[in-house]
Amino acid sequence: MALELLGARVDVAVGGGGAAGLADAIATAWDRCLAGPGAPAAGTVVEVFVDGDEAAVGRARDRGMLADSDELRMMHWLSSKLTVAAISAHFGELWMLHACAVAEPTTGATAVLVAASGTGKTTAAVALGRRLGYLTDETAAIRPDGTLLPYPKPLSVLVDGQGPKRQHSPSDLGLLEAPAAPWLAAIALLDRDGSPSPRVEAVRTVEALPALAEHTSALQRHERPLHMVAEHLHRTGGLRRISYREAEDLVPVVAQMVAGAS
Repeated sequence: MALELLGARVDVAVGGGGAAGLADAIATAWDRCLAGPGAPAAGTVVEVFVDGDEAAVGRARDRGMLADSDELRMMHWLSSKLTVAAISAHFGELWMLHACAVAEPTTGATAVLVAASGTGKTTAAVALGRRLGYLTDETAAIRPDGTLLPYPKPLSVLVDGQGPKRQHSPSDLGLLEAPAAPWLAAIALLDRDGSPSPRVEAVRTVEALPALAEHTSALQRHERPLHMVAEHLHRTGGLRRISYREAEDLVPVVAQMVAGAS
């Protein structure tokens, strides 16, 4: 199965007694990343194996395959594996922030919302993606010129607070497609602090640089990395911090951020 992830092709080779079911699950969850005509030539290959026979799973692991007896667990681990492969292909080339990203559907003006794992990025992406185009809930990939590469991966959601997370297709969740040419219009830190109404505050550049560095993949691979971040901040009017209670509260705030951007 061929996927196009951040402009790079990753092939997933599926094996084991559960191969057919797993292949269908991958095609459904990763529907917006399936490689189409004109996709790059094959690059990275990820081998996955699902089988109810634990001995067979052990042998597959010994051969270096990503193997499990449970399809749900496999989908969870595969999502992480594919994200690492996509990010690794662009070290030093793209500014990759641990963030969700949504875009105004007609203009492509994009808000990148930075937050630590487990603090509400995916929930925010679901709420925002029904009004704005969904680029990613995981990795915002920004080119030097400020345009973005969408990474419309499935959204990882806990069910009843129990792991492993289920992988939901953005299409199944009713999220809008990313616009054809998204570009960086705003960067914000999400702070789900229970504020009764959302509050937006400017963050000084001297504070913004270390805050964003903490959420950047392989920042040291960039030439003059802090200058690179500062230039993007200058272009977008600086970093904001959005304090909020519920993900739905973010919708009017973020929509306003990108509505008048140019």
